[in-house]
Amino acid sequence: MNKGVAKMDFSEEKILETALKVVKSNIAGAKVCKPVLASFAGRKGQKALTIEIRLDSVKLKYRVEIKAAITKSDKMLLAMKNKETGLPVMLMTQYVNPEMAEELRQIGLEFIDSTGNMFINQPPVFVFIKGNKLKEPVRCAIKRAFKKAGLKLIFALLTTPGLENATYREIAVAAGVSLGSIDYIMAELKEMGFLRRRGDNSLYLAQKADLVRRWVLAYPEQLRPKLTLGTFRGPEKWWLHGRLPSQDTMWSGEVAARKMTDYLHPETVTIYCRPQKLNGLLLSNRLSIDPVGNIEILEKFWNNDDKSASGELVHPLLVYADLIASGDPRNAEAAEKIYEQHILQLVR
Repeated sequence: MNKGVAKMDFSEEKILETALKVVKSNIAGAKVCKPVLASFAGRKGQKALTIEIRLDSVKLKYRVEIKAAITKSDKMLLAMKNKETGLPVMLMTQYVNPEMAEELRQIGLEFIDSTGNMFINQPPVFVFIKGNKLKEPVRCAIKRAFKKAGLKLIFALLTTPGLENATYREIAVAAGVSLGSIDYIMAELKEMGFLRRRGDNSLYLAQKADLVRRWVLAYPEQLRPKLTLGTFRGPEKWWLHGRLPSQDTMWSGEVAARKMTDYLHPETVTIYCRPQKLNGLLLSNRLSIDPVGNIEILEKFWNNDDKSASGELVHPLLVYADLIASGDPRNAEAAEKIYEQHILQLVR
């Protein structure tokens, strides 16, 4: 595979192989050309896996995105990617349930799953099949680097330039993880090509755009749910003048996006704080517990605050991840702005 594209694992290859067979067996006369890596006019100018489906004289060319399962974050990121100039996105996955199939159709995201469900909408070709059941899912192992401790470590590496060359003890403190977990996580990152050595034997982060993408997708599934301190409600628009009691309490999500871009009108409030600071935050802002409230407070999980950032805002990477995790189309443009203004320079 090209260095700018992460190598597919066995489960991804299986999903791709099955999806291509599904096209041939469900669409009379369809021919699928062998998938190739090709350049496209996307945001990062990288190469991507592409396929061409031929129906008589009609040729449909797609940029392929392979996912074992579809989350809210996947759907939002793929919808954003589908709006980029270049090829339309074709999602290939194990299974798309009827509800998700409708959601994908509504946002114009074409897909093929391993059961024969599919959505193809390239006039004059239109195919929409839903309702087929999944019999035997392909089991996809999650790398430890993209579980709880690994995600904390990757966040620290991405947001603290040069941290990869610190001692393991210093890395563990910055990431907020145990010293014993550092060795195996760093080894996996090297194995996946995200950590490489220079000629002088020092380490550097490689394929950072792909590492950010994978972190953003894994964070809502593997780490974020474990950080919840509670949901609350407060006075209307209290966040405009809300008081954060210390640097251990910081805005993220829609409020942070509003403060960074002056673009979004927040409907939900996301705050990260240390558990010991929670009561002070609630009292100073007259916030009360509400299981269906629009304020979510999460545990601050890192120790390496970005000294160049506003003391009241989390790192732009986490703001971006929280916007994507919401799955709310309202947040797509704000997320795009934050990526362009802050994260592009992070991944260069």
